[in-house]
Amino acid sequence: MGEPLLRLLRGELSVFFEFGGDNVRVGIQGKLSIALLLSALLASAVAAQNRIVLRETNLSKFSVLRGGSVCSLVGGKKKLGSVSARPLQIGVRFSVLDVGKKRTKLRKTIQKLESKRATAPNRARLLELRRTLSRLASDERSCAKGFVKACIDRTEDGACIEKIPSLCEDGIDHYGSGLVGFPLDPACASIDDSRTRAIPDTKPAYAVTWSTGPVDATNLVPFVWGSATGYSADQIADQLKARPKGQRYLMVWDAVGGTGGLPIYARDTNDYCGDQQQYQCLWWDHGLAQNGARMQNYFQMLKDRGADVEYWVLDTELGSYMGPWGLHQCGGSFYDISCVDVDNRLDAIETDSRYISEIKPQLQTIGFPVGQPLRTVLKSDGNTDAYLQWDGLMVKRQSQYLNQYLFGALTAVFPDAKMSDFNFVANSTAQAMISNVGLKTYRFFSGDKSVGTNQAPRLYGPSANIVSHYLDDTTQLKGNPFHGFMFDVNTFRAAMLSSSRPVSPWFAFKEYTTQYNQSDYFQEAILHVMLGGAGEILYWNPDHDHTPAATDESDRLLDATLKEFQTIAGFDSNETAVERLATWSDDYVLSRMNSAGRAVYRFTPELSTSEQAASTIVIEADLTVTVQTPKKRLVFSNAKIWRPENATSSKGLWIVSGDAVGPEISLRE
Repeated sequence: MGEPLLRLLRGELSVFFEFGGDNVRVGIQGKLSIALLLSALLASAVAAQNRIVLRETNLSKFSVLRGGSVCSLVGGKKKLGSVSARPLQIGVRFSVLDVGKKRTKLRKTIQKLESKRATAPNRARLLELRRTLSRLASDERSCAKGFVKACIDRTEDGACIEKIPSLCEDGIDHYGSGLVGFPLDPACASIDDSRTRAIPDTKPAYAVTWSTGPVDATNLVPFVWGSATGYSADQIADQLKARPKGQRYLMVWDAVGGTGGLPIYARDTNDYCGDQQQYQCLWWDHGLAQNGARMQNYFQMLKDRGADVEYWVLDTELGSYMGPWGLHQCGGSFYDISCVDVDNRLDAIETDSRYISEIKPQLQTIGFPVGQPLRTVLKSDGNTDAYLQWDGLMVKRQSQYLNQYLFGALTAVFPDAKMSDFNFVANSTAQAMISNVGLKTYRFFSGDKSVGTNQAPRLYGPSANIVSHYLDDTTQLKGNPFHGFMFDVNTFRAAMLSSSRPVSPWFAFKEYTTQYNQSDYFQEAILHVMLGGAGEILYWNPDHDHTPAATDESDRLLDATLKEFQTIAGFDSNETAVERLATWSDDYVLSRMNSAGRAVYRFTPELSTSEQAASTIVIEADLTVTVQTPKKRLVFSNAKIWRPENATSSKGLWIVSGDAVGPEISLRE
């Protein structure tokens, strides 16, 4: 600005004036005090009645006079006052707020709340604090706006053509989320946006756990373990009441148990078949009616004690016991019969009047060879038409039983409660996904066979003995971590795309999933499932009573992975944009979620053990991100890569785009 045009009060302050357009810019140099500030404002008001900006040469302290108000940062303190419109008559009323300390205190408070359980009061308080931090940052930024400049272009001789950067391009994290600028910041609608949208509400991403995890794993919520025959109803009711709304998950360990652990509803002799009613068969009506009445009474006891059940998690694992595999089990593992009686039991089923009137017509409708003995047909290879037809019909039959008697018992007392049972899902011929043991169940498994309100697919990776099985007409399952990850993602997607019912998938702790247990592809599966629209994750993390057992490290890893998803995509407005299974022949998986007006992608390429996803980045500049694999090239426009601090996985990339249209995908030449 050159030589000062005015020196004030003992030479402590030099004032520089710069005129441009409708603004007068005033620079100050020297020790700044309130008295000197008022003197500078007075001198400035003589020069102009428009916006006036005062700045120290170190840019750390400045003041803006605009629209009849003063907003200044002096010695780290924000001062607000009013100024009269007439020159030489300036009255300033100051209220002092230490912006730097206030911002630091807010962020520390937010961090403490984030480390606690995500109760409803804590979530509301977090939202309030984040909005306060956002407003504070916005006010502070507005004060500085007159002095922060950027080159938007240059003249032929290299001179800078300046503009004031918007809030969405200034490189500042304005509300403490770790998301800076467009398109990462959910409050930014464009690169030129100056906070035209409010920060959206957030929602936590939970895993509901078998065992209690470490206290700092705040996104892990343990079941309340109940018992219909053992634990005190008062004790269980107290635990449920202590849980915040949205976290009242109940697991009743003996809901279907009986003497010796065998299911009650398979042990009522009124349901048996055979000449002397000696065999457990395909009918559970009397047993389940008794069991349902028992459970309804149990739920009523909880309600009478003021407790609420929001989600009953079942883990009966009964989906195969009426199928060909289950009917060949013997020796007390489920059916209480001798192994020499297996074929006799099949004969008894086939000649039972209930089979002839109820089941045989359904089998005929789907093409089952009803003219052949069951003892012959059901011993055949698992992927024959007859095997799959029988298995599909029986899974549906079992889900109908469980819905009628157990879900019915729950909703009779808690009509809004949710419920799921392990590995009961919907499937369809349009979503051709083999089972984890290699069965092509989709061929005769079309329809919704969920129990309760939610699907609960098992995402533990494929069985090791189905490596080399064909996943489609041309691609075979590889025994590597990437294909294990892709298998689980597609198992989830097949369920999600086959029904409108929400999906609460089961994951086991990382070390248990042998297909990819030492790989970051485990975390990738979690992230892609969440982007695919999963509700809560159901997490099997047994403690010391199991070998191997989950560790605090594996629990913390899941917790951190969920928090990473929550930060970038966990907003109330999120909705998955996944519309199909990942293509088996591709060497990457891409999932998208529309969240807070942005498209949030997770790109996970097929990599060797030592490779990282960063190696696939080709271009990352000018809001363009290009990645490529040996087979494909993907170009994302209006996009940036988000690199979270302490990222949980090196095998994938977060790519966020402001475009409604997906990436341009092409074959590599």
